[in-house]
Amino acid sequence: MAPEKPHEERGDLVEEQMRGRIAASLQSELAANRFIPYVQMHELEALFFSDPESLGDVLARDARPQRIQRQLQRIADAFATPEQIDDDPATAPSKRIRALAPDYQKVTDGNIAARRIGLRAMRRKCPHFDKWVCRLEALGK
Repeated sequence: MAPEKPHEERGDLVEEQMRGRIAASLQSELAANRFIPYVQMHELEALFFSDPESLGDVLARDARPQRIQRQLQRIADAFATPEQIDDDPATAPSKRIRALAPDYQKVTDGNIAARRIGLRAMRRKCPHFDKWVCRLEALGK
């Protein structure tokens, strides 16, 4: 069902189906409301395209990052949001990153990139991710 929907609706649809199944299995809508799913439609690295400059700094190591930053920016500019960067298994976000920086290490470089880019930038550029974080924040109010 989700592939037929516009990209921005796919995560919502899958999350709602998950929540519905939890509600049915628990036989409790109240209990299901405590389940707040988040479906990252593609790889975590998609969120890193929220800030190509910071990502380029991480990928370039100590070298001059401008070339990588420009290439990352071109990729980001080709999509409405970073969340949409994954149009083919061969061009998944991590594969695009690895093509520019063959020594990219998902765990170490990914953590460094996430910290440098920051939650604010990811939320600003990734509406589905932001919607989920807003739901979590609302729990504290």
